Amino acid sequence: MTLSTEDRLDIHELYGKYCQTRDSGDVAGWLACFSDNAIFATPMGTFTGLAEIREYAEKPVDSNRHWVGNIVISEEAGNIRGSCYLQLVQPGSGKILITGKYRDDLIKTSKGWCFSHREIEIDN
Repeated sequence: MTLSTEDRLDIHELYGKYCQTRDSGDVAGWLACFSDNAIFATPMGTFTGLAEIREYAEKPVDSNRHWVGNIVISEEAGNIRGSCYLQLVQPGSGKILITGKYRDDLIKTSKGWCFSHREIEIDN
């Protein structure tokens, strides 16, 4: 598969939507960023499928802001992969709480581009 410019823009939009829906508490919007059988691997555990990912999303979280940058999208043997750096920032103080990297497998579905596998790698 060769990604078009539109595909690349849509994938960048997905990265932004993921952050903004998570930070605003929009669980349905955040879940729409994942494919139906997605895997979400975090330091708190691995969640498979939308039902498990929803359980993770519905747990209370602090009001922080996810910032991602240096997004790289690649095509490898017919698979679309993405990665980016992550910062979790505390509003008001601007304190950086976490830094790390997302590593992603992406898939185009009937609802658009989604994460089929998303792994969070936290810096030590």
